Amino acid sequence: MPVIIAIGILLSIALDAGPDARQATPDQAPGGRRWMPMPLFPPGASVVLLLGDPFREAGYMYVRFPAGYEPQMHSHTATERILVQRGTLLLHLPDRDAIREPEGQYLVIKSGTVHETSCAGPEDCLCYISVDRAFDMLIPPLKPKSF
Repeated sequence: MPVIIAIGILLSIALDAGPDARQATPDQAPGGRRWMPMPLFPPGASVVLLLGDPFREAGYMYVRFPAGYEPQMHSHTATERILVQRGTLLLHLPDRDAIREPEGQYLVIKSGTVHETSCAGPEDCLCYISVDRAFDMLIPPLKPKSF
């Protein structure tokens, strides 16, 4: 696990260094790349592909969630490894209290785990995410509410 964290830190340094080796501002994509809308997710999330195409195969991406962003509960066939570079993610799992994942936190969400990751704010959440196979979004069936 320390090797994965070190890789995330090195990616952060390499991708956020501009021509003057200054830190990128939150509105700039790393390494001069362009932000694109995040496929499969509700509007608001954006992505920069870093290595490979994580929507077709294993790969790495840089993802930005705006403050207050809350996609619905979902799962993936891929295992996600997330390094929170900026902001605070809230990891919601069914029937549990939210888990705060602040800046610098590294987390692994195993394949098939139903979850929601929301951005607590007040600032956007910026995350490096690696996946071990094509990234998809599976929505679990909604449970009927009992009254």
